[in-house]
Amino acid sequence: MYRSFYNLKLKPFQISSDPAFLWLGEKHKEALATLRYGILDNKGFLLLTGDVGTGKTTLINTLIGSLGDDVICTAVPDPNLEKIDFYNFVASGFGAQSMVKSKGEFLFWLTRFLHTAHDADKKVLLIIDEAQLLTQDLLEEVRLLSNVELAETKLLNIFFVGQNEFNEILAKPINRAVRQRLTLNYNIEALGLEETAGYIEFRLKVAGTEEALFTPGAIREIYAQSQGFPRRINVLCDHALLTGYVQDHRLIDERIIIECARELDIPVPKKHPSPVAPGGIVQSQANASENHQTGANFLKERQKGRSWAYLVFIFIGLLVLAGAMLFSDQIQIFFVRGNHYLTGTKAGAIDHSIAQPATELDATSITRPVPQPIVQDNDILNFDLASQGEDEPVAHAQTDPSLEQATDLFARTSPEPTVEQFLIPPLSNLSEPGFTPSTQLQPLERKVVVRFGYNNNDFTDQALKDLTKFAGSLVAHPGAKVSVKGYTDANGNQTYNIKLSEFRANIVKSFLLGRGARLDQIKTQGMGSENPIATNDTAQGRMMNRRVEIEVISK
Repeated sequence: MYRSFYNLKLKPFQISSDPAFLWLGEKHKEALATLRYGILDNKGFLLLTGDVGTGKTTLINTLIGSLGDDVICTAVPDPNLEKIDFYNFVASGFGAQSMVKSKGEFLFWLTRFLHTAHDADKKVLLIIDEAQLLTQDLLEEVRLLSNVELAETKLLNIFFVGQNEFNEILAKPINRAVRQRLTLNYNIEALGLEETAGYIEFRLKVAGTEEALFTPGAIREIYAQSQGFPRRINVLCDHALLTGYVQDHRLIDERIIIECARELDIPVPKKHPSPVAPGGIVQSQANASENHQTGANFLKERQKGRSWAYLVFIFIGLLVLAGAMLFSDQIQIFFVRGNHYLTGTKAGAIDHSIAQPATELDATSITRPVPQPIVQDNDILNFDLASQGEDEPVAHAQTDPSLEQATDLFARTSPEPTVEQFLIPPLSNLSEPGFTPSTQLQPLERKVVVRFGYNNNDFTDQALKDLTKFAGSLVAHPGAKVSVKGYTDANGNQTYNIKLSEFRANIVKSFLLGRGARLDQIKTQGMGSENPIATNDTAQGRMMNRRVEIEVISK
């Protein structure tokens, strides 16, 4: 009706999923890469959750289309089935030529099918959409399907896709076995304000116009009314274009959006529990609602007590950190003398070794367990990163090369450094036979750059290696002075970014102090988003800008 009025070839905001209008923001790209990695790496149980209208179905269709011939895939769009119907639906999807009449017959067929696929070097994927509709009995049957496996690999990847209510189901004690088998999950969130603007612009361009039909104020109002849910954005924008056509307005402003939102009576989405991490426990809202009033009062009092305990714990931690920074030299002597008593090394040899370059960490101190990739929901933090700071989607996980092959848009982040990595390097080897102290000082690099992952304070593996080497050189040059400056990307509030960059600079400072550097050798400063070394328009560029620079002021 309104296409000719706006010079459009297609309706830009249809509700149906049209591949021509496929738009993947950074959140969707990261989800796609993460889930593809889980499938190709035979992770077993996978989970994708999100509120109604966040684009889960579009994402799954894109994922299926991106898989190669080496993946056999079928999807159950509505799992609200009887058991025998479920068995036949799955068997038919995987190519069975006849109906099964019992569970035993289905398991016999499935086992033979999975082994045949494995022998042909093919992976098998079962996608269960609308997983929140699964009955308790059928959810247990799905779990048991994963028991068909080999000792060294999973034969069947089961991919749950559901609304956030599915997290409540998994949080029940009866589903602990399912929850513990989840090796990878991802919660897809609503779009941010900038993503909403990009989404609208993209769909208008595909529909045939590059004209800005919505004012900036209208886009802000669309985001406020839709809360970033793509389906609501489509409904609201389509209604707004129709209203503009009726009122003969080619430019849609916030007044029209407010009028349309009132007519559509768009509801405010309710909050849901955060995604369940493997092995984690999230209290079910259903169980919580069954508590008596006395139990609720008890929980309130206990929570109040916990709040005081947390405050006291934080205060003590700050005191310990301040003491460590003020008396770093004494702490170093304490560790060195303690090492003397443990190893039997002569005190004279140890005191002499302090002036030598710090030794590298031994292999046992830098080898860390690699956790399974788990993508956490930012709602756990209850913190609006889109308005406060670095608003990239997060994959707080250790990835491996297969994930990097799936996408080059996201940098690896390392697991949290262990306590041993921040202690003074082991000195016991100085007393070993044949050890000859080096008389040549390790050169002090003029500048070292330490990288950080998105919205976290973990060093990358390379940064940890470079920082360890620099710390040894700094200890060997007691007269040297260094400047430690933290930087962030340009997204979000600058005040927040300055605080974040200052905090990261202090992390590097604490690391150097723990390695034996003196407090008067180090000066820290938070620079926020100043002095970018790459563009902030790409994820890779923003990753490059999140850094701490250590520069030698004087030797």
